[in-house]
Amino acid sequence: MDLKRELPIPEIELSAAHNESEPGDAVLRVSPDTRHLAAGGEASLIQFILTWAGSRSPAQLKFRKIGQAEAQNEHVKLIERVFGLVASILADEYVDGNGAVLDRATITAQALQRLGLLYGPDPGASTKGPAWATLCADSINRSAPYVLYRGQSAGDQSLRTREEYGSVVDSIVRNTFPAARNFLDRDDGTAISAMLYEIFRNTEDHALHNIDGSRVRKSVRGILAQQHAMSPAKLAELAGSYEPLSTYCSQLSTRHGGVPPRDLQQARLLEISTFDAGPGFAESFRKRSRALMTMDEELSAVQECFLKNATSKGRPGFGQGLSRVLQLLRKKRGFLRLRTGRLSLFIDLNDSEWDGQPESSPPLSMWRPQTGQLAAMRGSLLTLFIPLHPPQ
Repeated sequence: MDLKRELPIPEIELSAAHNESEPGDAVLRVSPDTRHLAAGGEASLIQFILTWAGSRSPAQLKFRKIGQAEAQNEHVKLIERVFGLVASILADEYVDGNGAVLDRATITAQALQRLGLLYGPDPGASTKGPAWATLCADSINRSAPYVLYRGQSAGDQSLRTREEYGSVVDSIVRNTFPAARNFLDRDDGTAISAMLYEIFRNTEDHALHNIDGSRVRKSVRGILAQQHAMSPAKLAELAGSYEPLSTYCSQLSTRHGGVPPRDLQQARLLEISTFDAGPGFAESFRKRSRALMTMDEELSAVQECFLKNATSKGRPGFGQGLSRVLQLLRKKRGFLRLRTGRLSLFIDLNDSEWDGQPESSPPLSMWRPQTGQLAAMRGSLLTLFIPLHPPQ
């Protein structure tokens, strides 16, 4: 499968449908120069790669260049991108443009060196552009990046506390959007911290194993954050043919009840995505295979996850992160996208009439590509778009 160089969300969905319908196509070729990955595109591409790798054995990553040295140089460029690093980590084999098998030891060493930079205390310093990312590469026993865990050695991996995840949010803001500190109050930071903490606690509880108890064979979990500062029209263009987000971005100049911010030429969005390769929201919550659920049952299970105190863990204090982040997005008139299983859902908190009560289910809307068909994706991808405005 040769992915296009321009990959907005709908194009990635078409690739996922092709991946599902062509079980024999185990080869993936993705360009390090891939474009149109802003506005949720790169996180969506990562989820596609997780899906591709998990459904292929062996999963073969192919390069355009011919020869060991040239292909390895292309690999170095590819893994500078987060999606490229994920593809490299999860691939079983590597081949050059002619199909010749590349030296796995050299490729692995390059990937581990790059992963080490995202694994350390300041991953944002090693992420291209105004972005921030860290990865839990469970498949190669690199499961505890410094900013998310207290220990990095095997057997000494302790997730940081909910309160300590405030430092994760600080690091994200510092490396992506320093001015955001002027627009996010303490409650905002607490809500984002709670969301990040609960989702990553959920990945430990639910994304490392399938519902039958078997280990997820190829697992990468992570956080990817980016900043976008440009005109609403340009943001809408970047969102491309993913109409819900394009519409949302085009209206960014009329936030806050129709009162435009002072700077009409530039909209500011903080984008934060979390992803994993586990069973997904519905299977984890219901403890049932999607194959035994109708689409309506799957949708109902996902919606229930957003209710206050909804949890399958049976432990007090959990199940509030998703509810709290919706309160934040409602306050900020933000946008949420969720891709899990057979569902692609979104909620535009600028246009939504949801009353914000945590006991009521938020009106998540369904999105489908023009073909009308969505392939099943591995794991869960949750992307938040938080608009930031200067004081009025």
